[in-house]
Amino acid sequence: MLAIGVAIGCRDVLGIDDPTVVDCKVPTSYGLATAGQPSAQRTGSGSDEVIYSSAYLDASATPDILEIDLLGNTGVFAGRPPSTGMYDLGGVQTDLTTCSVCVLLLADLHFDAAGSGTYSATYLATAGTLGIDALDTRFSAGLSDATFVRVDLGSDDTSTPTSDGCTTAIDHIALAAPLAP
Repeated sequence: MLAIGVAIGCRDVLGIDDPTVVDCKVPTSYGLATAGQPSAQRTGSGSDEVIYSSAYLDASATPDILEIDLLGNTGVFAGRPPSTGMYDLGGVQTDLTTCSVCVLLLADLHFDAAGSGTYSATYLATAGTLGIDALDTRFSAGLSDATFVRVDLGSDDTSTPTSDGCTTAIDHIALAAPLAP
């Protein structure tokens, strides 16, 4: 009888079969991360230019993706295209409807038979620094001390933090890729 009580107690302590245990889909920290398969693309022109960059954070069959979106003529880039410099990821950068330096983490990229990609969770940076070194023919940047919170995305691009307590962090990652037109 004691063995059954211990087994049940262990299940309770470890959270096994506990419906309150949340699967956040990402590690609590990526630490010093390496950018796998980095890419960057430029769209628009002049002050309406937008630069997208992404990189794999792991080499699994369903990788987590770091995405950086720089939106010209918005926020810190008001009246001008994205530019090099150091950018704080707090404040208005923590909401997709107001950010001009938008840093996201997309968990578990899955491709269906038609080749369309979906993610199992979206995280938005809530703090950290993005240093952009080059935006000419190459995208070159470093992300440091970044923290992320899991968000629900609305059809109007609103990003609402979830109540599940899921967060993650990246101590540092460097990204460099040709900047495709």
